[in-house]
Amino acid sequence: MVIRHILPIVLLPFACAKVTTNYPDIDGGPDSGGGGNAGGAGTGGLATSISVGGTAAATGGARATGGVAAMGGVPATGGSKATGGTSAVVGTGGTPATGGSSAVILGDAGTSCATGSAFCDDFETYTVGGPASQWTSTTGTWTVATDTTETAGDQKVYSNKTTGNASSQAGTGTYTNATIEARMKVTSYSSTSASNSAGIFLRSNGTNDYDLSLGGDGVVYLRRTPTSSTGESCSSGANASTGSVVTVTTGGSGWFRLKLVVSGTVAAGIVSTGFVDATGSGVYTQVLQCTQSAGTQYMYDTGTAGVFSKGNAPAQYDNVIISTN
Repeated sequence: MVIRHILPIVLLPFACAKVTTNYPDIDGGPDSGGGGNAGGAGTGGLATSISVGGTAAATGGARATGGVAAMGGVPATGGSKATGGTSAVVGTGGTPATGGSSAVILGDAGTSCATGSAFCDDFETYTVGGPASQWTSTTGTWTVATDTTETAGDQKVYSNKTTGNASSQAGTGTYTNATIEARMKVTSYSSTSASNSAGIFLRSNGTNDYDLSLGGDGVVYLRRTPTSSTGESCSSGANASTGSVVTVTTGGSGWFRLKLVVSGTVAAGIVSTGFVDATGSGVYTQVLQCTQSAGTQYMYDTGTAGVFSKGNAPAQYDNVIISTN
């Protein structure tokens, strides 16, 4: 005897097919009797589209109703289901389907990126001796190097060996209310002068910026240009650390961290806050805060971010993180 089961029609959310399954003969013998004529196959509805991140994803239209299969005949098949559109794929440092630039997260720095981080780089993905592809150096000579005094497994660093002014921009984004932080080591200060310094910057327009640096005199400064010692004009607060000097060891394992937070607008006023972690342990201490009232000279609403050294203070950088406030 031949036993055939006809499974019920299953309507899937985006499919239009009736699935019929024939089980084989239990006794293994030949079929008895001729198969009936198959029912007419339904056809799928028209696909409509919705915009998802700029790329249309097709969704199924009205579902087709499969034909009725004759007993023993070939089962009717449902209509063809509409297939989804092409999905957006975001690579490292790529551009997503939704508007705006994607976050650039490279190497293990991603594990320390907070929610909202826009740029993180620990330089581990680059070739030693070569450039860092996510950076644009405007002055100085910058390469990826190895520093065995850095944490094991994270010993590739961004190195500037220039004994003069040097600056490099992180990514291609511009920032308004943002925070930048970085691990740093000054390989040598030519003197204990404040004119020799290394640090980080935000809201650069190519000439002026908000930059936080550690000078050869151990003082943390907030300045408005990475090529001079001109401090930001503060309506209140200070543009230099007012407490004890920050003691860091140059050369050797003298890694420390700087963090700069800038918020506000030219129209409403801008607040810049500087932090330092003298041992690189991750525990920051606020050392200065400068408030600029509306109308103060040299105020900027937006600009690029990056790292720099001024005078004679070649330095190395690692784990650079930029996030939005």
